[in-house]
Amino acid sequence: MITHSVGPPRAEKPAARYEDVVAEVRDFLVERISRAEAAGIPRERIVIDPGHDLDKNTLHTLELTRRLEEIAAIGPPLLVAVSNKDFIGESIDRPQGERLAGSIAAMTACVVKGARIVRMHDVAAAVDAARMIEAILGMRPPARLEHNAHPTHNV
Repeated sequence: MITHSVGPPRAEKPAARYEDVVAEVRDFLVERISRAEAAGIPRERIVIDPGHDLDKNTLHTLELTRRLEEIAAIGPPLLVAVSNKDFIGESIDRPQGERLAGSIAAMTACVVKGARIVRMHDVAAAVDAARMIEAILGMRPPARLEHNAHPTHNV
């Protein structure tokens, strides 16, 4: 997995500054993919993560989420880890432990924009939301068909 971050984990860093956060994250990931492939890692083994909130403020992370399809276009499977992040708490003014609805909304937006792997804390709610958005997008069939499904009516 290649994750965007501009410094060592859990180290105090200066305030995040980007001219264009999406372009800079994209360039970083493309460069790291090239480096990984040069080191012999096959492209099909690479997963990318734009690093929501990692060395980014809330406005950066919201912009990254709005334009996530630009990151997905890089090619490898896109992972997002948005559950309970600070950008959610700041956006909806909720403390840790009260961010489930915001986390599900952020995850859903990311799936619509190209994320194919999600890391979430509330697994059952996230699985239900992911399955629903996949059904809406035509990526999976419904689990069952019963409602108004008379045998003489075709879909």
